[in-house]
Amino acid sequence: MPPKEKRKGNNQGSLNSTKKQKSNRVVNEELETSNQNLEEATEIDANKSKISQAQEWLDKNYPQEKREKSQVLFARGKDLEGELVIEDFPELEKIICDSNNKLESIKIMALIYYFTLNHK
Repeated sequence: MPPKEKRKGNNQGSLNSTKKQKSNRVVNEELETSNQNLEEATEIDANKSKISQAQEWLDKNYPQEKREKSQVLFARGKDLEGELVIEDFPELEKIICDSNNKLESIKIMALIYYFTLNHK
């Protein structure tokens, strides 16, 4: 009889070991998911900090409610730097942004009308 008790104890030990392995696996998966979420959040924050000075100027001086009514975007001589994305201006007809030699690019998206661009 003692040998059966010993085997029973071994089975109990292996069950505990299996439970621990499953528990460790779950914890590791949760940690991995947490790390991925943290990396994604960090990447989002990094992208926010990559917003160019030009885009910050546009967002500050042309908030959404002003964009909806603006026919002219006036940015002459504002010393804008970096990339400028112009979007959400449904009435825009003219963009004046000359004397901004540090602009790397201007992206114009989803405009309804033909427009004039003054840029040197």
